[in-house]
This record gives sequence, structure tokens and C-alpha cells, in this order.
Amino acid sequence: MLRTTFLTVLLFCNCTMAANSISGTSWAGKDLWGRPIVWYFSSDGHLTYKTGNGIFTDGTWQQNDDDVYIEINKKFVEQRGVLKDDELAGDGFTQRGYKGTWSAKRLLSNPSDLTAATTLPKPPAPFIGATLMKEELQGTYEGITKFDSSSLSIRLKFTEEGNFVETRSISATSQQQNSSQRIAKLGQVTDWEGIHRATQYAKRNQATPSGNREYSAILKNLRPFLESNSIVDSCVDLNYGGVGTSLLCRPSKNPWPEPALLLFTATLSQCGNGFCAYVIYPLFKK
Repeated sequence: MLRTTFLTVLLFCNCTMAANSISGTSWAGKDLWGRPIVWYFSSDGHLTYKTGNGIFTDGTWQQNDDDVYIEINKKFVEQRGVLKDDELAGDGFTQRGYKGTWSAKRLLSNPSDLTAATTLPKPPAPFIGATLMKEELQGTYEGITKFDSSSLSIRLKFTEEGNFVETRSISATSQQQNSSQRIAKLGQVTDWEGIHRATQYAKRNQATPSGNREYSAILKNLRPFLESNSIVDSCVDLNYGGVGTSLLCRPSKNPWPEPALLLFTATLSQCGNGFCAYVIYPLFKK
């Protein structure tokens, strides 16, 4: 969702500026996850940045000589870098424990091109096929749901060959169960109507009290997606448990700071408790 409202509480930037100040300049590079990003360092200490998901203004920055500090979304993401001529580079981390490196080069274009933009390109139409998501299906995605005294952890680890290993861990006060299975074939998705029906049902019923505490916890984790105008625009069938029973999908606009995918798992129960046909788990790249 395009966020255009500046933070009401500003982080005052009491900085010692280098001769090569980044104040009022724009930069282009890659973020902690290697995704393209454009930064604009406002002279008042605000940070505006543009990604494939939109333009955001929920960051601040500080500079002390050649050292640069960036925080985003109330320090959900923190980054430190070193300025050298027209290049910035450093590392950072998220509150979820993800660590990575980032880099950027100074742009000569007018930074107002970034801040003046008010619209984004329309999300791509739904498409089908594992090969179109190949670049995203790399590494490990994990989601943890905690409810009562129990927790459910789902982890998907993708291999270079395009296969994946799913690991489920269920822990409670009196028991702990672990399961792992290697899946050899990814398939195409055809039931787009069912996916969008399940998504819209969850969006409409997220606030309805649920008698299933596990589902209530999942809905809470899923809330940033459900409260946004994002939809599902691409999926792959994991062929786990049968065709169409386990789907991995990408939201058209990622409402989380880190890369995320949505795991749709088919349920035999009637519509209710916030979900219909599929339970939707958010999984985050580790």
C-alpha cells in the first residue's frame, strides 16, 4: 500500500556532516536482500525510498563524517554504511534476525523525481508457472505461529535444482513433533478463482472473533497483508499432499519490510474462523 504520510514523531538528526554530505541527494543500489532500491536523503533527516512495492517515507538517516546510519519502520530495519566519494556500502539487520549487505551509488538526476511520484504501475496480471518465480524460490522461508502454550513452525528450503524441503515443527507443553519431506516437482496453478476467493474471504473476516485460537494467531501474523490492498499475482503448486493442496504465492505488493511469500494450505472444513478453502501462512525469507 502506498504510504505518503510522514511520521508524526521525527528523529532529530544532530549530525556532524562530512564535506561529501548526502543531505538532499538521491542514490540507487541494492537493499539488504539484493533488491533494487532508490534512496532520497532529505535535509531534515527523513528518508524516502522507492522499491518495487512503492514509495515509502517511514525512515530516517544520520551522518557523522563518512559514517551513515539508516533506520526504517521504527527501527525494524537498521543499516550502517561508509561513504566513499559517490558510493555507499555497509551491512544491516532486521528485528526478525535477518542480516545482509547493501550498497548504492549517487544519482545525478533530480531527487524530486522520486518524491513527486504519486502513483505506481499496476500490478502484473496473474501468471502461471514455476519458472516465472524461479528467482524468488531461492533460500529458506519460514513462518512461526504461537498460540496458547503451543507453536507451529513451517520452513521451506529451496534447492538450486528447483526442489524444496518442507519442515514442520509443532511444539507444546507436553509434546514436540517434527516432520520433514523433500518434494521433487513443482507445478502450475490453474484455480485462480479459488485463490482469490480465499484471499478476499480472509480480508473480509479477519476481525470476526474466531473459535480456533491457532487460526486467530495466523490471522494476526497475516494482518499487514489483509489490511492492505495487495492481492495474489503469482503462485506455484508445491504438489505436496496432492495437486492444489499446497500453493506458494507472491503478494502483488509486499506489506512487510522483508521478502515474504504466502503459503496456501487446503482445509476440508467449511468456511469460518477467518479462512475459507485455504489457510494462509505468511513466510519470511531467512
